[in-house]
Amino acid sequence: MTHPRKRRFIKCFLAALSALLLGTCWVSVEYGYGYQWVRANGKTFQVILCRGGLALNSLPRAPCHTTGLDRWPSGVAIPPWPTLDTDSSRSIVAFHLPLWMPCVASMILTVILWRRFRPFPSTHCQSCGYNLRGNESGICAECGTSIAWPATAERL
Repeated sequence: MTHPRKRRFIKCFLAALSALLLGTCWVSVEYGYGYQWVRANGKTFQVILCRGGLALNSLPRAPCHTTGLDRWPSGVAIPPWPTLDTDSSRSIVAFHLPLWMPCVASMILTVILWRRFRPFPSTHCQSCGYNLRGNESGICAECGTSIAWPATAERL
């Protein structure tokens, strides 16, 4: 079992990641942004975020000779499923990923972890979840952990 602080960090991190992916998906539907790297040999790499998806392209020549972040035309169509397109005659490689897939996957994982790592009630063993009501020995019968009772009224 992981430490409670680590569990809390993982849960909060996944919740923030889900919110970030959801926001990115929404922004990419409304606006299109792209980043282009032009190498010295003229080969171009593009990262395009538009229409609810992410496109990674490798082109033999740059459509324009600038490097940087810019508004991207909304003409790039992102299919509903991940695709990898290659054209060996023109040295083009394109990978398209719809953002709904990582968004849904992170949300499902977040819900699973939030439900799994819920704290046990104070009348249960915090290590294994065994119900300790009526336990007078101060040791969990299931896992052997010593119990520090917060109050005697809760033991009844």
